[in-house]
Amino acid sequence: MSDTKRKTGRPSKYSDEMAENICEKIANGRSLRSICAEDGMPTTSTVCKWLIENKEFSEQYARARDKQADYFAEEIIEIADSAEAESAAVAKAKLQIDARKWAASKIAPKKYGDKVEQQITGNLAIQADVKLSDLFLSDEE
Repeated sequence: MSDTKRKTGRPSKYSDEMAENICEKIANGRSLRSICAEDGMPTTSTVCKWLIENKEFSEQYARARDKQADYFAEEIIEIADSAEAESAAVAKAKLQIDARKWAASKIAPKKYGDKVEQQITGNLAIQADVKLSDLFLSDEE
């Protein structure tokens, strides 16, 4: 018997080419779920595991998500510009736009999220318990 343990389960399909393929599809607006549903692609849980275990892939994936938010922003303009005047088409276009706006705001909140402005008003009272004699140096010093 060997002292080395064998890994159980299916071997990982990770490769740089696979990672690049996934990130390219993400950047072009595809969801991870739809990508992983294709033949020959890993499961979503496998990709999530790769994101945890592989820093380079995680950074590449984050950049792809940023590009995906930009893709959605561009797609919003195309949908709005091509919407027909019929009420059903307008409603469909509005739904598509709202879905992409929501997704972009969650993927890149600093860039596409709602800007929150906080304004604090009120009075501030400060009470100082200091003797005037302590503020001035005495002649003896």
